[in-house]
Amino acid sequence: MAAEQTAGRGRQGRAWSSPPGTSVSLSMVVPLPAPGVDLGWVPLLTGLAVARGLGGLLGRPEAFGLKWPNDVLVEPLTPGSPGKVCGILCQVVGSVVVVGVGVNVSAPPDSLPSASPPGQSGTSGQPLPPGQPLPPGRPAAAAAPSPGGDSVAAPPSPIRAVSLAECAAFVPRREDVVVAVAQAFAQTYARFASGAGALPQLRAEYSAACVSVGRVVDIYLPNGRHTVGTAESVDSEGKLVVREAGSGEIYAFAAGDVFHIRPRNSA
Repeated sequence: MAAEQTAGRGRQGRAWSSPPGTSVSLSMVVPLPAPGVDLGWVPLLTGLAVARGLGGLLGRPEAFGLKWPNDVLVEPLTPGSPGKVCGILCQVVGSVVVVGVGVNVSAPPDSLPSASPPGQSGTSGQPLPPGQPLPPGRPAAAAAPSPGGDSVAAPPSPIRAVSLAECAAFVPRREDVVVAVAQAFAQTYARFASGAGALPQLRAEYSAACVSVGRVVDIYLPNGRHTVGTAESVDSEGKLVVREAGSGEIYAFAAGDVFHIRPRNSA
């Protein structure tokens, strides 16, 4: 666990940092799950566990949700749109999975810039141990055509970062955040690692918490293309299933396929 992070990194090479003493940055190490269990679900289910742990700690479970694949969002106490309170990055290192979690606890709003594109700085530190990146889902089937992409577009405005202090009647102790997150993750991972038979129920629980499902979303791809569609479900590999607007074609996006995804008309 660290009290400060100055050179964290998230998905797609995004940079993250956290002011001293205002966040929790921790790495949890677990054995690889049973053979046949799709590793791509580890980052998604980590997000589910963090949302549940923090919701229980703050007494506001209904205020937490997930933006696919694993951004943990929370509604502030004052009127406003949900913000990102936690970032997650998972990696396979030998025979274990290292799960990095960064939670903004009490950083003042003016010290919380939004999650940033590659090469820029942001908040919500995320530990990055050496090793091979863990992709949250395999690429879409090679036989499927790539989405046309309405246009070449600039990335959208990033989601604003928030801290737990903005979302509760009290500021939780960092130690209590660690315990809540670690306990929730341990319970969820034990179910997942027990075998593929646990995945259908976990998938249903994740889908219920995912605010992306059922929404019209803007999808920004790493090649600069942009397309729009309705996020219909999360499939058995953790991919987001999207029906493209206009063409009606259905595509399954792995997290590694997507640079940004935003609900339409959101920041």
